[in-house]
Amino acid sequence: MGVALLLGWRSTWLLFTSRANYKGSVSFLLGLFLIFVRWPIVGILLEIYACFVLFGGFWPSVKVFLYQIPVLGWILQYPVLLFDRLRSFG
Repeated sequence: MGVALLLGWRSTWLLFTSRANYKGSVSFLLGLFLIFVRWPIVGILLEIYACFVLFGGFWPSVKVFLYQIPVLGWILQYPVLLFDRLRSFG
C-alpha cells in the first residue's frame, strides 16, 4: 500500500506488471499468500527477496541520498574511504 501511495496507482501497476519484474511480483504475491495461510517466516523471507528484486534499481539513488545526510553520510562513507586508502598503499 505504501508503494502505491508513494508512486501512484498507475506507476505501481506498471512496476508490478512489467516483464522485467515478473519474478519479483510473483515472489511478492506468493509471500503474501504464505503469510495469509499461516507460514509467516517463509512468506516474509519471500517478500524480502521480492523487494530486492523489484526495487533493486533504486539502490544507487538511495545510496546517493544517504551519503548527503550530514552525520550518517560520513559514517556510511568511512568504510569506502578506508578501503580507498588501503588500496592506494598496496
